[in-house]
Amino acid sequence: MQPKLPEPSSGDRAHGEGHLIAGQGHVQLDSAFASQLDNTKAYQVFLTPDGDSQGWLYVAEKTANGFTVRESHHGASTIGFDYRIVGTPRRIELPRPIQVRMPGELRLQRQPGVR
Repeated sequence: MQPKLPEPSSGDRAHGEGHLIAGQGHVQLDSAFASQLDNTKAYQVFLTPDGDSQGWLYVAEKTANGFTVRESHHGASTIGFDYRIVGTPRRIELPRPIQVRMPGELRLQRQPGVR
């Protein structure tokens, strides 16, 4: 099965299409999108089936690289589905600004004839 890879729409959301074959499918996350997520927090996956099935679809497993979708009640449907992923963006630690102290005090001098 070749799922459509998500295109990052922002740093914390992606969407795309996948397929169930015999009641099961797997979506591999785009590595650029996955690297933007905070891997200490779970992401959410919202599924919409693209056809009739024997049971509802659910996310059976999530990893940092993708997720597995299954059909309930041991269903064996072969259908497409749409998904939306929402996650927490990775926090980027920036270096603290450097404090610079100037020797002495800066003084502005007025030029003659300028007010």
